[in-house]
Amino acid sequence: MNLMAHRQRGFTLIEISVVLLIVGILATFLVLSIGSRSLDDRMHNEAERLRQLIGLAADEAQLKGLQIGLQVGSDGYRFVRLNDDRHWVIYASDGPLRPRQLPQPFRLSLNLQGHAIKAADLQQHSDSNDSDDSDVDNGNGNGSKKIVPQILILSSGEMTAFKLDLGAPHQALSYELTADALGRLTLKQGSDSQ
Repeated sequence: MNLMAHRQRGFTLIEISVVLLIVGILATFLVLSIGSRSLDDRMHNEAERLRQLIGLAADEAQLKGLQIGLQVGSDGYRFVRLNDDRHWVIYASDGPLRPRQLPQPFRLSLNLQGHAIKAADLQQHSDSNDSDDSDVDNGNGNGSKKIVPQILILSSGEMTAFKLDLGAPHQALSYELTADALGRLTLKQGSDSQ
């Protein structure tokens, strides 16, 4: 009977505390690894989205006979098209080729023909992403700011050769999206040089 009473006694408070401490430590490591991985996954998704959207814009340009441009800012980008009056206008306010703001803390940097575009120049373009229609040429040619895309996506299938880097401050991971003059896109993972 004494043996039976010993089996039903259960765990001591110290044993339960030790198990909870171990579970807490493991949960902390799991949360830390998921949090860091989440940023890497989000960066990969943003880089892949940008690659696919540029590919979609190239397809649209060829199928519809349009001249499309890409205006890149350090914190966003937008697609523009050449209208009948030969003015660059925002391609679409909604749909897949709408203007896009990068989530924090991601940043873009642009290289054209081996020359880096200064971050201040890119910031100026991205500021106009958030402006109302009175600040940009919205199709009627009366806007106060001229839209000038850095990258051209032509109906002939040709494209401005470029290198776009997507990264985040204090992160080792970055992505590099490149295109040649024939519109072939390449996305690769690299290490950030910031």
